[in-house]
Amino acid sequence: MKPHFLIALLNTKKTLLVTSFCVLLLIYPSSLFASGWQVQESNTNANLRGVWFADSLNGWVCGEAGTILHTSTGGEVWETQESGVTVDLEDVFFWDMSNGWVVGDSGTILHSSDMGENWTIQNAPVDTYLHTVQFISAERGFVHGNQATYLSTVDGGKTWVGQSGDTTTSNFNSFFWLDEYRGASCHDEYEVAYTIDGGAIWGNAVVSLVPYDICGYRDTISDPYCPKDLYWVVGERGMTTGIKIFECNILIWGSFSGITSDTLNLKAITLENKDAFRLWSVGELGWIIFSEDSGKTWMTSQSSTNKDLYEISFPAEGYGWAVGDSGIILYYRDPPDGIKDEKQLVNFSPAMFELLSPYPNPFNNSTVIDYKLSKPAKVLLKLYDVTGQPVVTLVDTWQKGGEYRTQWQGMDFKGLEVTSGIYIIRLQVDGFQEIKKVAFLK
Repeated sequence: MKPHFLIALLNTKKTLLVTSFCVLLLIYPSSLFASGWQVQESNTNANLRGVWFADSLNGWVCGEAGTILHTSTGGEVWETQESGVTVDLEDVFFWDMSNGWVVGDSGTILHSSDMGENWTIQNAPVDTYLHTVQFISAERGFVHGNQATYLSTVDGGKTWVGQSGDTTTSNFNSFFWLDEYRGASCHDEYEVAYTIDGGAIWGNAVVSLVPYDICGYRDTISDPYCPKDLYWVVGERGMTTGIKIFECNILIWGSFSGITSDTLNLKAITLENKDAFRLWSVGELGWIIFSEDSGKTWMTSQSSTNKDLYEISFPAEGYGWAVGDSGIILYYRDPPDGIKDEKQLVNFSPAMFELLSPYPNPFNNSTVIDYKLSKPAKVLLKLYDVTGQPVVTLVDTWQKGGEYRTQWQGMDFKGLEVTSGIYIIRLQVDGFQEIKKVAFLK
């Protein structure tokens, strides 16, 4: 319903276009223009357990019943990827833009070498529930899971070695490797195991909570002659964050708390800013908390949901995602100096190509889309609506370097006119991409 004062302004076609465009921005708010935690449309009701972003545009999510989602538009559009399995999937990790792994129930390890377009099963020597996966190089990786499952690979997952214990052995909930020698693992028996020799020998530290997740950072700047290995741990029954410091071979365990609710169960923690030691943690009932002083004090952040959250990822300072039950995906943006230009969200080589702003914008007949290539490349130019559904592919071919122009008349792939609204233009060139937005008005 339009306010009466807006109706009085609709005297010319130009005024109609500008006013309608402003109204559409209110009807279809974009996370690219919002700050704080915002809900993104995932197009699934599956419970989501893992999230990993390679940069501020490219990310993957996994969850129950073999669910894998991918975005190359910073979450503006989430597309389903066929995993080939129906078991619950728990964690996802990409070493680079192409190579990634997903783990889950029944010893499932999936690998992709093409950004998740195709997933293949890698043989695992166990059939236990696998909780977490991390690679420290393109070839060397680790997987932990229930019944003390500990697997490793030195050939990119072609061969996994390791074993699991019996049913009475504690579960390995999560782990974090700082480098090829130093790492720590969370056990569900109030323990954190740590190693400084690549896993040959493990030590144990007793903590005051059942630890669910751990993240870390190797501080070589404060004292280069005596580096510190820092770990932060979260878990059930209150907010107790531990910092384990290997300081010149002396183990120190400290506990800092800012939120101590006995009913607060936290599921995941990540380090956003290594310089300022800014930390984020998520948990049950939509809890999101953060610390800006290495975990000494914690504050709450509005999450816009009461669903349980299980994982969080910050690929760059100011850009984060969290996932949880019933297909919930939350996006965080913290612009330091007001609204950023869309191009700042994109990981691309400016020397390779450029996508120009469409014109006219908004439009009701046709809009022109110009782009430039500095060298021959495979080009994919595609449009999406705000619900995440592909609308039409305008370009999908190999092109020489040069300047190109195409038009969109507001039609979908069936040749039918689309409804009024905001649409997303994505140009993808050799794995890099850039996005623009355009408003179509009937």
